[in-house]
Amino acid sequence: TKLKILDLSHHQIGGKLPMEISNLTYLTKLLLNNNDLKGEIPKVLGNLINLKELRLDHNNFQGPIPGDLGNLVDLTVLCLNN
Repeated sequence: TKLKILDLSHHQIGGKLPMEISNLTYLTKLLLNNNDLKGEIPKVLGNLINLKELRLDHNNFQGPIPGDLGNLVDLTVLCLNN
């Protein structure tokens, strides 16, 4: 798919972020803030090299921030708080 924007913020989504999200390689915005996502932030998000905005704030992620996010060289907005 050539989906460019995925906005699922404020939808009370729970559980872990599926690894298949990395198949959405055309994404420029991934907005998953204000949900109930858990576990670690998946390293595979580093494969979304077209991302300009990544919002994962206000969830329940745990663990370190994956170094793979350093692959997102066009990223201008990164929100990970809470």
